[in-house]
Amino acid sequence: MPPPTLRPPSSLPSHSATSLLSFLRSSSSAHLRPRSSSRTFSTTTPSLLGRRIQHPSVAAAISEKERFHTLYADKVRPGWPTITKSPAAPAILRDEEGKLIPRKYEYGKTRRCGTVALKRGMVMLWDEWGRMYGCTVLQIIDNEVVKSRWNGGVGSHMVEVGAVNHPNLHRLKTDRLNHFRRWGITPKRYTTEFKVSPDCVLEPGTRLTARHYVPGQYIDVQGYTIGRGFQGAMKRWGFKGQPATHGHSKSHRSLGSTGNSTTPGRTFPGKKMHGRMGGRKRTMQCLRIMKIDVINNLIYVRGNVPGFDDAFLRLRDAIRKEWYKKCFPDTEKVPMPTWYGGEIGEVETVREIVTGEFEGGRDPFSRPRREIE
Repeated sequence: MPPPTLRPPSSLPSHSATSLLSFLRSSSSAHLRPRSSSRTFSTTTPSLLGRRIQHPSVAAAISEKERFHTLYADKVRPGWPTITKSPAAPAILRDEEGKLIPRKYEYGKTRRCGTVALKRGMVMLWDEWGRMYGCTVLQIIDNEVVKSRWNGGVGSHMVEVGAVNHPNLHRLKTDRLNHFRRWGITPKRYTTEFKVSPDCVLEPGTRLTARHYVPGQYIDVQGYTIGRGFQGAMKRWGFKGQPATHGHSKSHRSLGSTGNSTTPGRTFPGKKMHGRMGGRKRTMQCLRIMKIDVINNLIYVRGNVPGFDDAFLRLRDAIRKEWYKKCFPDTEKVPMPTWYGGEIGEVETVREIVTGEFEGGRDPFSRPRREIE
């Protein structure tokens, strides 16, 4: 026996959108007319709509957009974020002659784009007082803005930055190669995104150099630590270990007891034990820039940074110093949104070292003396 054929109701001649709208606008259906004009009803056509609609006479006065939300309001789950329209980012401001108009950096509102650098090693620097600083050398190579977009989930603008031109293009995947070809950028070996404020959105193809930063400012450096593999508790956590003698045999580097006695009689989660060491993403915050080499695009930061030599690192303005308005020195001008080769009047200095002026102008080796009355 063949299955029965499903037919639409007699009041709906077809399944087209035009007939559906005409059905909603018409008020000649007497069997759908409610007792009161303020009541709503549920239609009996689950095979076609399956949704709750309003009286045809009321639905005729609703716009197309409101009718869509009325018919499909139950499809939007409660608690989900609403889709917001992407706000237009301000373009690069230029005057009639084509020169860039300088902008002012504002703490709490401005958030500049970051850069990608390679770790080159560590050196020692001395200031004018003879004080030594251990510094890490970071090099910025072929940093370009790939694209800028609006991230609705985060609610801010994102700038994608690529570093180091890829030497072997035949090794790239087709979709990855087409991504750079779409924006007209040389394919890069490493790409990452930075969250920026609307006044710091950069155009695709904008070059980022060491002049993006100023000497004396603080930055955050993010990278992956050196992987050490599987290590014991002494090397991984710095445990003391067990005694060398007095009954200890073949357990000198053991971590000791981990589960206690009958109470609780188990090992708590998160206990410091042996395991895989290193290879995790870590951020060194508030590192001071001691020196900038514009010719070789080198940045000398005070302190150590995660990762091995020639590893990729993410650099950006220190967030914690921005809270206290101490990220940049008062004597330096912040490039906004980045440095454009001296178009807006930055000082052309090849190398500059933060010396006693930033430290307060006092000899660090001098001791305060108490005057004898």
